[in-house]
Amino acid sequence: MADYKSWSTVLDRVNGVPTVLVNGSAIHIGAVGVRLPPFGKPSLKRPDTDFVWHYDETALVGLDPLKEVNRISVIFERLFDECPKALGACHLWLAPSKKWARKYPDDLATYDRPLDLDAAYDIPPAIGSKQWLNDSVEVSKVISGALHQRFNGRIILYQFGTGACAENQTVIDPHRNGSLFFGDFNPQTVGAFQRYLHQRYQGSLSALRSAWGSAGIDFSNVGIPDRFERLAPGQFSLGTSAKEHVADYYRFCSAALDQWVVSVAKAIKQATNDSALTASPIGSILDAGIN
Repeated sequence: MADYKSWSTVLDRVNGVPTVLVNGSAIHIGAVGVRLPPFGKPSLKRPDTDFVWHYDETALVGLDPLKEVNRISVIFERLFDECPKALGACHLWLAPSKKWARKYPDDLATYDRPLDLDAAYDIPPAIGSKQWLNDSVEVSKVISGALHQRFNGRIILYQFGTGACAENQTVIDPHRNGSLFFGDFNPQTVGAFQRYLHQRYQGSLSALRSAWGSAGIDFSNVGIPDRFERLAPGQFSLGTSAKEHVADYYRFCSAALDQWVVSVAKAIKQATNDSALTASPIGSILDAGIN
């Protein structure tokens, strides 16, 4: 087995998929052959690759990050005792805690019906919330930096995500009751969408109206498409003016997620002296989900 301080990376293809390999193996969840661990069994030992994994199931944003570092450290101490030559990988769930949600109710996603915080498995933040962006980046920075220092760089990968894997995932989140939720109507999100459109169409009302096929809109009154618009037959024929409203909404969502992922990744790299790897399973948004 390799010494745990000796590792190298290479970009290769696994079953045709571009994948970063560490010491010849894919280690991030979401890579080909690396499945999400079962809920309630978050810690994995992978003797075939000399890695141990901890998938943290605690919604971290709004909690005391140093207390969370101590809790996670106990888990890695046990894993490293059991696998003394293994490297470590940690998945951080950067979702709002209920404490954060109650402190910042105006920064939560606003759906087409009320969300019961006590029943919710996950509490999605508003896509346009700068408070959540800043707080989640800070939490990731503090936790990854403290773990990096405590274990002398032995945890080499920090993967991160937020929220459930699909807006209509009734198996994971039964309180949603089959509701197609992901249209976020929070005023902050609406404002961010309007600013995105202004930039996308370079401030040209004629370009916006032509693309959307609507003469009565401007950058100050456009809104989020409702779920009936998003799920209307032919919604994936996104090149026509009738669907460009929906297409622009998804482009905006993806751009907002891109910004968040890059911001968190940069914070982790900075906190670990640019030595740790980062990964996220989050990709483009469609109504099927965010992963």
